[in-house]
Order: sequence, then structure tokens, then C-alpha cells
Amino acid sequence: MLKVAGVSVIGSIGVVETVSLSASTASIQDAFYGNGTSVTPATVAADGMSLKFTVTAGLNVLTVNLIAPAPTTESVELYQGKTILRIVTMGGLTGTGLIPIMGQ
Repeated sequence: MLKVAGVSVIGSIGVVETVSLSASTASIQDAFYGNGTSVTPATVAADGMSLKFTVTAGLNVLTVNLIAPAPTTESVELYQGKTILRIVTMGGLTGTGLIPIMGQ
């Protein structure tokens, strides 16, 4: 389980984490995890409402690209359990959420 400590999100190295989306119309188009030249795709669920990735050592970023079927300015939540990790405001058909994660 990811832990939020102040403004930091901390994850345990090697653990597969799940992040979910709370949205009326938006869904996850794709997502990537890593930093620099070491970036890998996250696994997005078929319904586009959650994703999975494996925590690696050091500071990495989970980049979540969202898409909507019609233009919207909806604010959506990326969360785990009851913890909101990021709020993203859609701009038209798309939105992007960046979540820095420290793997320890």
C-alpha cells in the first residue's frame, strides 16, 4: 500500500500497487512508471478505471493519461483505498496526472 507522508508518496520496492480512478465519464487511456530512460508501461484494466505497476527503487513518476468521450472540465481523482493521490481536471477530451513516488 502506498503511503502519503506530507507531500510525498512512498512505496515499498517490488510491491505491485493498484491505483484507481473516480470519474463520471473519463477513463485511463494509458499510464507509465519510471524516470529518465527507465520508463515502463503500467497495466491498465480493461474498463479503464484502474492500473497496476511495480514499485522500483528511488524517485519515479507515475504518469496517468486520461481520456473522455466528449469534452469535459470534470475533476477526477486518482486514489488508492481511501487516499486521494492526485486530482486531475480534464481539459476538453484529455487530462494527465503525475504522481511522484519514492520507492524504499
